[in-house]
Amino acid sequence: MKSLIKWISIIVIILIAIAITAPFFIPLDSVKQIVSEKVKQATGRDLVINGEIKASIWPNVGVSLNKVSLSNPEGYDTKNFAEIDNLTVEVALIPLLHKEIKITQFIIKKPIINLETDKNGVANWQFSSTKPSEKTDTETPANSSPKTDKKVFSILPIIGNIKIEDGNFSLKGQKKQSYYNISNVNLETKMRSPDDALNIAADLIWEKEKISISLNADKAEQLMEGGESVVKSSIKIGSLASMAFDGKANIEKINGSLTLNSPSLINLSGLTGKKMDWKGNTKLALDMKSIIEC
Repeated sequence: MKSLIKWISIIVIILIAIAITAPFFIPLDSVKQIVSEKVKQATGRDLVINGEIKASIWPNVGVSLNKVSLSNPEGYDTKNFAEIDNLTVEVALIPLLHKEIKITQFIIKKPIINLETDKNGVANWQFSSTKPSEKTDTETPANSSPKTDKKVFSILPIIGNIKIEDGNFSLKGQKKQSYYNISNVNLETKMRSPDDALNIAADLIWEKEKISISLNADKAEQLMEGGESVVKSSIKIGSLASMAFDGKANIEKINGSLTLNSPSLINLSGLTGKKMDWKGNTKLALDMKSIIEC
């Protein structure tokens, strides 16, 4: 899954660098080809923009892409890895003039994400690149000077909103013939500045149960850099269960109070697709409060 996050980040950066700046210098229709070529080089996949592209420059520089799809390689049941009804990216204007990309808003509307493993167990979120390999130092002529890469733009943390609206995510395994689906996915994150708190709220439908998730980290940047932060989180699974954590956390460990409640562990186990085989007369209710440190 780290590979998926890595390539999503690369695609986002490509969209920011090309699709935001290019519309003000070349026709918008030409941006489709540029973006598609860059994504093809980075991921080996075909990115198609079937809808229109809209660009804005005030109060933030932004671009909106409609009807976007990213293909799957051969060997998978679904044609596309992702289909997105609308993708909007906005960056702050003033930092952009100083060659800094400060993302203020990133909105994905009605994404359909098809995660799948083929008959050999190879996942479609493992991306390859069609970009030709660069020459090694041994291939550099002796009389030529080594080139140094200059940083053209720096990417600042996302400050503002990240939104996913009405998403649908599926996970299919051809080898084990398994299938899971998560629908009606809505997610929103808010962080006003790098040293401010991070708030995440999400809800989705899984196995006909509405699941609500919330998380608050008072020192988000410090937490992402390996430091410690006060963290509060909660998960509610319809009428089946609820869980809450209140304490401190870093990348390696968490320490705090944990509460877990469920009126029936038997019904809760049905979320996996099959309820536990229980012959007793009780519903196996759970009401737990404890200190967790791991």
